[in-house]
Amino acid sequence: MTSSRPNTHLETELFRPHMILCAGEDPIEFIDAFTSVSHIQPKLMLEYRCYRFWHAGDLLLAWSGIGTGCIEPFMHEYFQLGDPARVALLGTAGLVDGSGLSLGQGYCISNAYNRQNAINALGTSPEHSYSPQTDTLLLESASIVSTDLYYGLDSSLSLENAQLVDMETAQFYWLCSKQTKAFEYLSFKGPANRLGFPEDQDRWTPEVLRACSSAAIEWTLRP
Repeated sequence: MTSSRPNTHLETELFRPHMILCAGEDPIEFIDAFTSVSHIQPKLMLEYRCYRFWHAGDLLLAWSGIGTGCIEPFMHEYFQLGDPARVALLGTAGLVDGSGLSLGQGYCISNAYNRQNAINALGTSPEHSYSPQTDTLLLESASIVSTDLYYGLDSSLSLENAQLVDMETAQFYWLCSKQTKAFEYLSFKGPANRLGFPEDQDRWTPEVLRACSSAAIEWTLRP
């Protein structure tokens, strides 16, 4: 099988202008969370490499692995297919001590910083804040640092101005901002663990995915 989009094998008939991307979570937990809050059973359309795609009514649901190296090829090939309207990212994040946020809750990311990730190699300042393109935030807002070295966190990673840490949001905002097409984009993230306590994730991940899925569905499909 050959494809003009060799990383994902996405084809035009799979395109939906309203899309929710879940990066780095377990795909079964993602679909379970989506189904539990939407009461829609998504139809699996395609699995290739580290990507899976479902149709769920008017939505395209996409799942990828973690970090820049997974979402960059996907975003590039998705934008080749058609004109997006609203694109949401969702997933879990680490909680910065003293952030004032709560484990298990979902938040809209209003400010995202690329720090120690591949986007910095292109000259992006770690102090530059990237924001969503939307007039509608359905949840309390939060700030985030996005890195490619989540499990290599040390004192050299600046957490200044950040309440959460993940591996995709700032890269997602940067990639969306480089498109010439006009569309809305927004990241829904929630803390599933305190930084340094990865064992928290088993307890809080399902709650985060349900909270973020519910908000992402409402935001993506709103009139």
